[in-house]
Amino acid sequence: MPAGATYETIATTTLTATTASVTFSSIPGTYTDLILVTNVKTSANTMRATAITFRANSLTGSTDYGLMFTGLYETTRSNGSYDGGFGALSWDVTPSEEFGTMTRTQFFNYANTASKKSYVSLAGGDAANSNYRGIEMYVGGINTTSAITSIEISLQADNTNTIGTGYIISLYGIKEA
Repeated sequence: MPAGATYETIATTTLTATTASVTFSSIPGTYTDLILVTNVKTSANTMRATAITFRANSLTGSTDYGLMFTGLYETTRSNGSYDGGFGALSWDVTPSEEFGTMTRTQFFNYANTASKKSYVSLAGGDAANSNYRGIEMYVGGINTTSAITSIEISLQADNTNTIGTGYIISLYGIKEA
């Protein structure tokens, strides 16, 4: 972040009920970058991979998103890549209990219509009743030159997970001073 830049809150959602997704729309193009911070809880009841995902401008094509990731977990490490219909903020292997995850994602140069979009996401998580913990880092791209004007955050896991009550998702703009 350049010296003198400031964060401005664009929108914050504090959930009062579980939900399948949260959408920030009408994002103004007046900032240099966007910062998305999620503090969510999955409510999975069986072992499965759970991804906290996003879609920018409702893009869902099989080549709209690409990413590389690395993760360090309680007893294992992983890395890999993904191309598909959504971008990932975190890809936790969720135990058979609630799992809280916080992510911080920066979308670079999101309003520029001359270049494709890129992002970096850092995630950390902790299971409610066990010692399962993990940290992850993602570097990704969005195959569009359109300015990002909406971001939908959701969970991907057999359509059985929801974002839990009381959790907070915030979007900030970085405005160069």
